[in-house]
Amino acid sequence: MLDLAPRDSIELSLPLPPIDAAPGVEYFLHVEFRTREDRPFLPAGWLAAWEQFRLPVHRPSAPANVAGMPALEVVESSDRITVSGSGFSVGIDRSTGLLSYFEVEGRELLVSPLEPDFWRAPTDNDYGNRMPRRQAVWKDAGRVRTLDGLQTKTLATGQVRIDVTLGLPAVNGRLYLSYEVFGSGDVVVTQRFVPPAATSGPELPDIPRVGIRMSLSPELADVTWYGRGPHENYSDRKTSAPVGLYSASIEDLYYPYIRPQENGNRTETRWVAFSDSVGVGVAAYGIPTLDWSALRYLQEDLDEGTAKQGRHTYDLRPRDLVAVHLDHKQMGVGGDNSWGAQPLEAYRLPVREYSYSFRLSPLGPGRADAMGQSKRSPPAAVGDRGND
Repeated sequence: MLDLAPRDSIELSLPLPPIDAAPGVEYFLHVEFRTREDRPFLPAGWLAAWEQFRLPVHRPSAPANVAGMPALEVVESSDRITVSGSGFSVGIDRSTGLLSYFEVEGRELLVSPLEPDFWRAPTDNDYGNRMPRRQAVWKDAGRVRTLDGLQTKTLATGQVRIDVTLGLPAVNGRLYLSYEVFGSGDVVVTQRFVPPAATSGPELPDIPRVGIRMSLSPELADVTWYGRGPHENYSDRKTSAPVGLYSASIEDLYYPYIRPQENGNRTETRWVAFSDSVGVGVAAYGIPTLDWSALRYLQEDLDEGTAKQGRHTYDLRPRDLVAVHLDHKQMGVGGDNSWGAQPLEAYRLPVREYSYSFRLSPLGPGRADAMGQSKRSPPAAVGDRGND
């Protein structure tokens, strides 16, 4: 029982049991304050406040045994580099350097390749601060590319790495991609963005997002994630979303704002899994976390251009795919006002070098579920990465 006047405080002791940490498991303390009795307009059991604390309890998982993984087969043709293992196959397009093929248990999962992305569909606040014009140079930064390097290295019988160098002429920058494929079926994707030297051209504006986009087969409509939720959240709009294990259909991940705009992001995600009705699919694991969204709409469907067009949510037509973003970061949505204020400086993405990694893992018969796979250490690199 709390008997406190406004602005008073009291110390409470909570009788928590000792925790014998299991490998690869996080522990949180979740505290809630609820009303004890009925009041006018306030029923008993009403949630008045809550907070979540990540406990400093951790036991690392055993390192992955790369040497003991099944062997991989590498086939290089004129148009694709294909790396295959037990129950899966991955393909890199030779003309683009992008991961464009991911087959699991005989099913192709990708509708469009993993593509670098530095843009977001403008929000109402973005239009208020002229973001579509002020930051417009980033809209095509990930789509207009030159392939400047492509190299395959076999590091072990169960480990192959493909290194890609891309030029980004829209911003005079460079992008380094690596796809590290393991006999376990895991693919560790690393993206490193290197901006131009400060003296090499005009100053660039802040970046709306640093990430990768792709489209999955439309049947991968069952989504489960371990991170902040259940509702959408952003770097400056996340404290109402506790870390937890959540599930939703792809249709439920879209929020029907009156006007189409950036939509459905979730932050601080440890992993997110996309699967069909029989459990075949793919999971993405942050190293250690990532932002993500998944909708029936492409980013272009939600983007009204440099000025609002007066469209409404009912004007959108769902596509026969699952459009996914797997991001390092996205700038905040702001909201100090909607007629000029930008997101606070702490939630912007200044032009500098950014690097992040995530792991793609197949889901299906005979494989651990996404949570089970998350409790093992990701495969580590073997050999020299050079100047990656």
